[in-house]
Amino acid sequence: MGAVRGMTATFFGALVLIFGWLTGYFDGAGVVEPKQEAIEPLGATFERHSLDEIGCAEDGVAAEQGQDKKPSLTEQARVALSNSDYARAVSLCRKALVAEPDDPTIRRNLSTVLTTQAHAIARAGDSELALAHYLEAAEYDANGGRPAASRARLLFDLGRLDEADAILADLKQEFPNRALVWQISGSCARAFGHLDQAVSDWSRAIELDAAFAENLQPHLDAARAEIAARASYLLKSTSHFDLRYNPLDVGMAARIPAIEQALDQAYDAVSALWGLHPSQRTEVLVLRRGESDAVGWASGLYDGRIRLILDDETREVALSRTMRHEHTHAAFHRLGLTLPTWINEGCAEIAAGASIDRARAYLADALSAGQVLPTPAELRSRWTTWSDADRVRMAYSYATSFLSWLQSQFGDSSPRLLFERVPSQGFDKAVGSTFGKSLSALEAEHRAWLLSM
Repeated sequence: MGAVRGMTATFFGALVLIFGWLTGYFDGAGVVEPKQEAIEPLGATFERHSLDEIGCAEDGVAAEQGQDKKPSLTEQARVALSNSDYARAVSLCRKALVAEPDDPTIRRNLSTVLTTQAHAIARAGDSELALAHYLEAAEYDANGGRPAASRARLLFDLGRLDEADAILADLKQEFPNRALVWQISGSCARAFGHLDQAVSDWSRAIELDAAFAENLQPHLDAARAEIAARASYLLKSTSHFDLRYNPLDVGMAARIPAIEQALDQAYDAVSALWGLHPSQRTEVLVLRRGESDAVGWASGLYDGRIRLILDDETREVALSRTMRHEHTHAAFHRLGLTLPTWINEGCAEIAAGASIDRARAYLADALSAGQVLPTPAELRSRWTTWSDADRVRMAYSYATSFLSWLQSQFGDSSPRLLFERVPSQGFDKAVGSTFGKSLSALEAEHRAWLLSM
């Protein structure tokens, strides 16, 4: 998210946009990626197998004994799904498939339950296991492209754009009339910086399903406006960034050398602090406030590229902090590190040089004034919906305090160790192996510590 205007200079935010339908932490302020079509509830796609009396036969239920029929395996699986018992639903569908391995309905049901189980696994942070489940689901049945599209979406969320793009290219050939595929493809194109393709793919999604227009049209309009503006933008490249700006804006052009230097300094600072060394270059757009649809308190945002919001009164020190903050988000995205919103924001705040003492003093003053700390649910929520600048500042202050507390309890390098483990273990398991406790337990300890101060 972006900086809260009128706040002290240390409080900067950023849009974290890795399109987080799974963890929720890429829904920050400013330009928000179009919402994806929800995967249909299992009850809607889980088909009744008209010949399935396997459960009854296996359990030896005899009609002449006057006993009621036991629900079939399909019906049992349906109940398990309604109770979110995905492991049991998968087990029941596998059992049914053993008896009738070529039955298309059973194969489709197994594909459906594996896909839904993968959603839950991904939300829990085990991305690699979720990807394996999506792949297995597609092998049983293409299921309208749902498991493959879900796999592409997760790869996209993880920053593995080339892999996602390859899957989407096949899906557009195999399922050319599925709007969801074109929407995700457009999002992927935008992340690559291919705005023309993004416009084409999003337009196709709307043509196929007009319901997509409500979410997509504003982003289509913004992409078209950006294409028109970028035609006159000048490109300058630094060691790690491609910087675009309007050379006809004399005031902006005069500040570009300082911005170039600050960008490479931001890369070095984030690398040294958190051990993040993305090799992929990041595009940076320098914009005037009127050229961006970021919320009024935002000084910068990240949505696949860094957008630096420049006001005439923006000081160099503020620009430097904003760039360190936004590059932190960009680095996590480029490296495919999926973190909860508030953890990502806390890391970005510390990288930007936020004062820990000032953050905690603000929290103490707010508590004294009768306010309450952000709840865990609030911390995980979409920060774009927050219009109360004081509440936003409290969330940033809390996240900053938590990351600093982790370092004080487990060592300055402990977050770096966590980030190293996330790709192979998933976030939740990496937290446990690094700190010996769950994130919720750590957050509760920090909350109690704050309240006791």
